[in-house]
Amino acid sequence: MDALNIEATRRRLEVAGGGYEIVHESPGLEIGVYVLVAPEPDRQQPHADDEVYVVLAGRGVLEVEGDTVEVSEARPPSSRPEPTTGSLGTRA
Repeated sequence: MDALNIEATRRRLEVAGGGYEIVHESPGLEIGVYVLVAPEPDRQQPHADDEVYVVLAGRGVLEVEGDTVEVSEARPPSSRPEPTTGSLGTRA
């Protein structure tokens, strides 16, 4: 069961060409699904909110203050789909 409808939200945003949608809000916490359809870059600007990213599908590179880290979904390589980057971001 997907209580936050994360997978359905990811699919809907992917079909729409990407975007961000909040799936949960409570005091001090926002959980949202942020989909970037490859090769679209993340155009966010620096901001004060803390964020945690979980890659739901695909792979990409996360750059923070000049440091880069390759990220990908946690699936065996044989079951990994071609590049479509989706991420779950939380803001505290």
